[in-house]
Amino acid sequence: LQKKESIREKSADNNSKKDEEERHEEEKTIYLLSSDGSISLKEREKLGTDELIIRPFTKEETAELAEKILGKTDPRIKEEIHKISAGIPFVTKDLIQKYKQNTKRSTRSTVPNEIILLRKIFALEISMPYSKLYSYCKNIFQTSLNQARGSALLKGLLKILTRHDNLKLSEISRLMYRSAPVTKSLLERLIEVDLIAKEGNTFRFQNPILKQWLILFFEGEETDDTTGTEDTRKLFESSRTDEKLQNIIAKIGGRG
Repeated sequence: LQKKESIREKSADNNSKKDEEERHEEEKTIYLLSSDGSISLKEREKLGTDELIIRPFTKEETAELAEKILGKTDPRIKEEIHKISAGIPFVTKDLIQKYKQNTKRSTRSTVPNEIILLRKIFALEISMPYSKLYSYCKNIFQTSLNQARGSALLKGLLKILTRHDNLKLSEISRLMYRSAPVTKSLLERLIEVDLIAKEGNTFRFQNPILKQWLILFFEGEETDDTTGTEDTRKLFESSRTDEKLQNIIAKIGGRG
């Protein structure tokens, strides 16, 4: 009986240790919350979590990703991918994959033609309502505006910043026909949700791709949503679509 009791006690001790170890493992569990950047600073503070920001890829990291997806690729094409995508991970990967689907790279293909194709693919994706890139930008814009207590004034301010680079508070205030304190309050609300960043005494878009999308959004510029998920190369063969894409490239090309 004593032996049995001893065995029971050891078994209970082992179970207790096992439960304690499991509880300890649970305490060490790390939870990752991902976001496109539209969680406000106040909400982050409420969560009481450490913040890990995924920075844009460097040119070298973009080149490495392009090589993994495309295989051996001309350095000029990899550089153009980085320039167009601004190194933003989601945009970079999406652009590379769309390029892979549509390119006809061969010994007869020239690098300048492939660069033109890249630009057309990006112009199509950022202006086509059913595309992943369009949805990515639209979601950031709508979610951030809602959190910033969106209003016509906020949209008006963003529209000004799509047309002018690195404006000062006084310049924005003058263009908005609002006092400096009112304009400052609006800017602070947009900074809080990461739409706008302040550098020195000037303001700019936090996400350059979103800026390009907003240029088209405010001008009502979209490509026809009539092709579903078909190969986008078919669109490039249309002279009408080609003209429209060239127009979009011209609008967003120098304002990224």
